[in-house]
Amino acid sequence: MAAEGPVSQLGDSQDRDAQLDALLGESEQLCADKRYDEAIAHLRAVIEQYPDSPLPHHALSVVCLMRLREDYEYLEVWEDLADDEAHFDAAVKEAEAALDLDEKFVPARNNLGTLFALRGWWEDAIRQWEVSLTLEPGQSQVREEMSDARRHLGE
Repeated sequence: MAAEGPVSQLGDSQDRDAQLDALLGESEQLCADKRYDEAIAHLRAVIEQYPDSPLPHHALSVVCLMRLREDYEYLEVWEDLADDEAHFDAAVKEAEAALDLDEKFVPARNNLGTLFALRGWWEDAIRQWEVSLTLEPGQSQVREEMSDARRHLGE
């Protein structure tokens, strides 16, 4: 006879968490292999399966940010930036979706700050990082990024 009540629900929750971790691991491997389009499609399917979790939204935001950074590395003067704009918009949208599900989700806050800094939106980046540091004060890398942003503002 199967266990019922809170104990079985805990087991179901652990199984679900393990499944989500495995699916997120698959997307990480796709990114490591620079198969970004596949990672994006995979994560969109994961979001469908786990609509209440900020994790796949954040992971998708990170993939879009990775793709954007890679595009910047190879940017040519003559290139159309429409793809970059689409990657940026998608990364912001997914980071915000993660924060809509959990406003204290620090990785999404940091990612949003990084995205804003890439655009030179220093005040917006600093606001995100300030919230992040309020939630988790020990983030030395975020403090450094915020100092850099303040230097850009002349502070």
